[in-house]
Amino acid sequence: MAAAPAAASGTPSTTPSTTPSATPSAAVTIGTGTVATPLWTGPVTEALVQVVGSEKAVLAVGKDHIWAFDPTGRPLWGPVPNAIDSTTTSLGGTTVALDGSRVYTATSGGRLGFDRLLRALDLGTGQEVWNTGELAHLVLAFALPGMLDGSVFVTSTADVGASGDRSTGTVWAVDAQTGKVSWSARTPDEDWGRIRLMVPSSGRTLLWARATLRGDAPRITGVDAGDGGRIRWNQPAPGVSTTASQATPALYAHWQDGPHTSAGGRFLFLSDHLYALEPDTGQAAWQSADAVLYQSVVAAPDGATVYAAGIDRADVGMTTVVRSFDAATGRPGWTARTPRDPAALKSPALHCADGNVYLYLGTMVHALDAATGTTRWSYRLGSTTGGFGPVALWAGGGLLFGNTDQGLVALPADGKPRG
Repeated sequence: MAAAPAAASGTPSTTPSTTPSATPSAAVTIGTGTVATPLWTGPVTEALVQVVGSEKAVLAVGKDHIWAFDPTGRPLWGPVPNAIDSTTTSLGGTTVALDGSRVYTATSGGRLGFDRLLRALDLGTGQEVWNTGELAHLVLAFALPGMLDGSVFVTSTADVGASGDRSTGTVWAVDAQTGKVSWSARTPDEDWGRIRLMVPSSGRTLLWARATLRGDAPRITGVDAGDGGRIRWNQPAPGVSTTASQATPALYAHWQDGPHTSAGGRFLFLSDHLYALEPDTGQAAWQSADAVLYQSVVAAPDGATVYAAGIDRADVGMTTVVRSFDAATGRPGWTARTPRDPAALKSPALHCADGNVYLYLGTMVHALDAATGTTRWSYRLGSTTGGFGPVALWAGGGLLFGNTDQGLVALPADGKPRG
């Protein structure tokens, strides 16, 4: 049953409770002569748009199929047909998630492929367990940003309702066990634009960030996932004017799952600065105080440290900076930066696992020591990953997985060969 959005509004705090120092420690240089040695490569027949995994399996997601491998590289199943929206991946949205026993995929169906639905596949076999049937029909993008407390969250962008009314987007909460829709809600905006639903690692509040094509100032909305999608608060996004509404980094981030949107019980929001927002109010607890326009953020597995990457505005965007922050206070720790490069305007992406912060930049991935920022090793991925659009990268279980021209590659966390 659709939740009726409340007409709540508010003004974000302009004075964070914590104002961190703008002068972090001296920077180390990103890059090394050490090249990682791959452990294995799993052949696939499509360029990958997403990689996602668990301790049991890693999934290679192409535009039309999914392959599953175990951590040693042994094929488990695939290719399984799985048509996804190219618009979704080009806008940076993800379409696949998994838990301990199932794979969930936001896909296209119907005779002409216009229907949008959610499917669950058995993680061990790739066989379909259930599907929701049509959730949406005419949409610009259809994504699966994440899971929380047994629910799979699916979003549409720029959709048309049954009566012809328009909305920036809709979110559905689907029970992971049964495939039944628990609730759905549409954004309060009556126009099209960009939308991101941020699904935290814990708690019950989701954060909806969006901007319409009219050029209105971006807004953020707190959605109560435990109360039928009730809107808790709705207010302007921090730090962004109407002139930059469509350029808000939060609306272009590659991932919206827990590690990339939350730390220490707060949301991590990318705007003119990096903000830590209280889930109950949307107010800023702290914000970064430097001249970096952060475009990607990730939390350490324990949630105590936040890592952010972006371009140095003081250097006209010619260097990429990675910085660590204390998740509780926003105090900056180490800083690492790339050598100055006139062609450095590439969108960074971050993962954190196994003591490494993985920086993806263009087609190069760098493994940075999570404690110091020092580069441990680097590796060039395939040209099909590109410098923009989807980023097929996932880390966990002592491995980093990415896309190469030969298929899915597995790199050890220490970068060293085995045997």
